Amino acid sequence: MSTPLPPKTLLRAIAPGDASPLVELIRQAGPGLATLPQTVEQLESVIALSESGARPTFVLERVDTKGVVGLSSIIAHLPDAAHTVTCEVEHLEHTSRLRPDAKFVGATELCTLFLTPEMRGGGNGRLLSLGRFLDIANRPDNFAETLIVELRGVLDEEGVSPVWRAVCDQVFKIDHVTAHRRLREDPGYLASLLDDGWLDLKAVPKPVRELLGRVHQNTEPARRLLEGEGFADTGYVDLLDAGPVLACPRDDARIVRESVVVEVTAVVDTDAARDMLIGTAAGPLRCCRGVIDPEGRLAEPAARALGAGVGDRVRYAALKPS
Repeated sequence: MSTPLPPKTLLRAIAPGDASPLVELIRQAGPGLATLPQTVEQLESVIALSESGARPTFVLERVDTKGVVGLSSIIAHLPDAAHTVTCEVEHLEHTSRLRPDAKFVGATELCTLFLTPEMRGGGNGRLLSLGRFLDIANRPDNFAETLIVELRGVLDEEGVSPVWRAVCDQVFKIDHVTAHRRLREDPGYLASLLDDGWLDLKAVPKPVRELLGRVHQNTEPARRLLEGEGFADTGYVDLLDAGPVLACPRDDARIVRESVVVEVTAVVDTDAARDMLIGTAAGPLRCCRGVIDPEGRLAEPAARALGAGVGDRVRYAALKPS
């Protein structure tokens, strides 16, 4: 029987030594991903939050070089201030309007995902995104009953949403940079600009209004992936980039629902396809693509990547929906 191909990448919980290499990685993200931490100090804060369970954060690591090539995160419970610009969308005959709503305060948000361009494809993005669900399945009580994702909306060449730019220019009568700063400094600022709780976009050109709830072209694969895992459009958008908010009950997310825990009974060679998502069942998450069967026979390359052996418990699920 031939030896299986080893995992090319490993998803693991962020660790103190990751701060400096991640700064260089994040520089590749470009405009429009403002949720990414930008400095070593900010990353050290993220690491502390991850270790506390408030914001579990993961890095994707190349197995051959140990280089960090991706980052993803979860906010366990969204604070009140997190959704001052999350808005319900209502489309009318000749206009659209938005209403800020704290509907998702307290929910769990899957956020801050970036994969370096040269590593895209080959299942790396799927591992970076979906591996997080094994952490949720391992300790569901650390997370809310509702999971959400805010997908990046359509941006212009400067990394600014045409919707946000038009709202600032034509409705708020203020430039978008100043408006963004005021929103950060005063959570009540947006409410002070509304008429009866709604933000009417009739002054915004129709082609721009039609971008509400559309995703950036680079984000379309992520949307399809999440929809396959049970997420659905909520009819809400983030005002700053007009991207859609998707949601799914925690226990209905496919990997959370379908994943099972087994004890490793043997480490074996196999030529089967690496079609499982396999992760450690306790402690800081380590997760890779690999081969395992219901009897606990784990392929040697996955065992090596996970640091798992006979007697250890692992959690696994199919890499893709059936």
